[in-house]
Amino acid sequence: MPGRRGICSASPASYEIAPRAPQVYFTETSRKFQRRTIFLAAFEGTSTGRLLAFHPRNRSVEVLVDGLLMPNGIALEPNADANADSALVFSCDQGRLCRFD
Repeated sequence: MPGRRGICSASPASYEIAPRAPQVYFTETSRKFQRRTIFLAAFEGTSTGRLLAFHPRNRSVEVLVDGLLMPNGIALEPNADANADSALVFSCDQGRLCRFD
């Protein structure tokens, strides 16, 4: 998914549409490897995954979190303290769930 600021996703893994704001959150398993060779990212063990947001109003892509180790799932959770959502991201290599506010 090309972005206006040169941000491009080689291996988008999952996405979630935000209910409160018109944007789409998605994970990228690796900046280095494409989907057909993603198993190489597991062997290499480098943290080149990202959490990104696509803003349809201005057609831009924003990097929210960089340096994740093979993120491969996302879910949004309402945040009662703020007028926003928290992103729950699953990291398939370590089997852990991370929360980003």
